[in-house]
Amino acid sequence: MKKSDKIFARTKESILLIVLLVLCIPKVVYADSSWIWFTTTAPYQLLPFVAVLTIVIEYLMIKNILHIQNKKRVLIAVCISNLVSFMVPYFATYYQDGVYETIKQTFESMDFYTINSAYLFLTLIIECPIVYVIVQDEIHDKKKSLGVIAAANVVTTVMVAAIERIACRGSW
Repeated sequence: MKKSDKIFARTKESILLIVLLVLCIPKVVYADSSWIWFTTTAPYQLLPFVAVLTIVIEYLMIKNILHIQNKKRVLIAVCISNLVSFMVPYFATYYQDGVYETIKQTFESMDFYTINSAYLFLTLIIECPIVYVIVQDEIHDKKKSLGVIAAANVVTTVMVAAIERIACRGSW
């Protein structure tokens, strides 16, 4: 078995394990109560930092593991896919509630952690196809590509969730 096949097999196993762990984490909801941030930082304030970090990590993973030569295309694909997946939860809240005049007000009103198991699922559904479609002409191993793209997104989503929970502490 080639080294790249072993890495791909390990990547699939790791993604499966992470997805199972995330899905098994229970969520507790306290109805009719208010969320209180114990820190001065809210998740939306971390967005620029984690967005850049996510783009860098995903770019490096996808470009290096898939051996894509066209760096610009990979960067464009990762930027577009991340922009879409980072903004979807905020726009969904903005349009669903309909009480906020601006996106900034929506950001400030979110009284919960942004990144959770639902966001991981949303990220995989949004980002994987976008990146794949943009870089598909550059990919040599099409079989392995979706796994690598998904792994890059799982790694960065779990990382962002950890950063959110370390930097922003809150409770109902």
